[in-house]
Amino acid sequence: MAQHVDTHIDRPALFHKIAAGLSLGAAALAISTREADATQTTPPSAGGDRLAGVWQSRYVYCTSSRQAEFIGEHYVVLNQQETHLSGQSLPNSLNSLLTFDLSVSDSTVTGTWIEQTSPTGYYKGAVYRGAIQLLIDPTGRRMTGRWLGFDKESNINTGDWELTRVAASTSKSVLREFHFKV
Repeated sequence: MAQHVDTHIDRPALFHKIAAGLSLGAAALAISTREADATQTTPPSAGGDRLAGVWQSRYVYCTSSRQAEFIGEHYVVLNQQETHLSGQSLPNSLNSLLTFDLSVSDSTVTGTWIEQTSPTGYYKGAVYRGAIQLLIDPTGRRMTGRWLGFDKESNINTGDWELTRVAASTSKSVLREFHFKV
């Protein structure tokens, strides 16, 4: 029996579905990893607070509207509880805010990010979010990987992301050193 197949594919909608699936997959992995780690009887190798501290965050993004590549930079305080890693940027001159919700498994960090851009900058306070996966270097002082998310025109975008530890302490005096550094 012959059937008619619709050859018209709505590519933007397809890309949105793929990106949403990848973001949901990353989030589900982070949640399931946390749940699996909670049931372990021995502490995981990435447990404790070995990744806590102040980190310089730098990511690369392309913008189709300005036809250029840019670098986003923040100083971020990471807090670790066993295999859960959360982070928030310190106050900066751009008045933007970056947050992380991550899961650590051995030398891999996986999770989500959210950035609220500067209210006075090019993106006028827009909120962007996506998935991220990083590898922790053997010294624990650097994490490198990739991010995925939507751009201003709702196209899927991806780029490199690097976090470099600049301080292991999260004391108030150390945090003040990095206020408005960017």
